[in-house]
Amino acid sequence: MIAIGGGIIQDITCFLAATLLRGVDWWFIPTTLLAQCDSCIGSKSSINCADAKNILGTFTPPKKIFIFTEFLQTLGDHELQSGVGEMIKVHAISGPDALNKISKNYDHLFTDTPTLLRYLQHSLEIKKHIIEQDEFDQDIRNIMNYGHTFGHAIEAATQYTVPHGIAVTIGMDMANYLASKYDSQKYFFYNQMHTILKKNYQSFTKHAIPLDHFLSAILKDKKNTGKNSVSVILPNELGVISKTKLNNDSLFRQYCSDYLLHGREQ
Repeated sequence: MIAIGGGIIQDITCFLAATLLRGVDWWFIPTTLLAQCDSCIGSKSSINCADAKNILGTFTPPKKIFIFTEFLQTLGDHELQSGVGEMIKVHAISGPDALNKISKNYDHLFTDTPTLLRYLQHSLEIKKHIIEQDEFDQDIRNIMNYGHTFGHAIEAATQYTVPHGIAVTIGMDMANYLASKYDSQKYFFYNQMHTILKKNYQSFTKHAIPLDHFLSAILKDKKNTGKNSVSVILPNELGVISKTKLNNDSLFRQYCSDYLLHGREQ
C-alpha cells in the first residue's frame, strides 16, 4: 500500500495495513509539514473511537518514506503553523538550546525555505533518537506527548475546528501555565516559551473552548490510569520535560478554567 497525504491518511493506511490486510507492507509520502517533520517516523497509527482521541492503533512502520518538500508550497498559513507547532514541541523536548534557536528563527520558518528545511531535518533527528531508545512508547518516548494531553482535549472540545498542531501549541502553553501555577519556580520557563507559542496560535486566541467538554475529553486521554488523576507532560524549572500526574480535583479544574478563559490572551 502507498499512502499519499497527511497524518489522517497515514493513520488510516497504517492501521489497515496492520489489521485488515494482515501486515502488508506500506510506503508513505507525507504532503503536510506536520507529517514531514514529525508523524512520518515513529511507526504508530492513532485512531479515534467513542469520543476518545487516538485510543486505537498499532506499531507498524512504513517500509519506505519519501519526503518531497515541494508539497509544502501548496499549504496555507494554518497548515504551516500546525507543522511548526510540532517542530517547536520537538525542539523544546531536546532542551533549552534547541528551543532558543528555533525561537529566534521562528519568523524565518515561514519566509526562508532553507531555514524551514534545516529545522524540519533537525526535528526528525531529535525524534529518531528518542524512538530508537523506546519504540513502543513505554518510557522516554512518553515525552513526545508534550502538549498533547491538553491539545487533544482542545481538539475534541472544539469539534476539531482547531488544527492539530495549533491545538498542541496551545496545549504546550497550557502545560507550562499549569506547571507555573503548581510551582512558581517554573514561571520563568512558562513566560519565556509563551512568546513563541502565542505567535504560533495567535489567530486562535479568541476561539471558544468549552470547559465542560474540555474536562470530559481530558479524562479519556490514553495515558490516564484512573479517574482521580490526569497523566500530563510538564516542564520543570529548567525546562526539562517529563511525565507526571496531577490530581483531578477542584484546583486542577480551576487552573484549566483560568487558562482557557484568560491564559491564551496574556
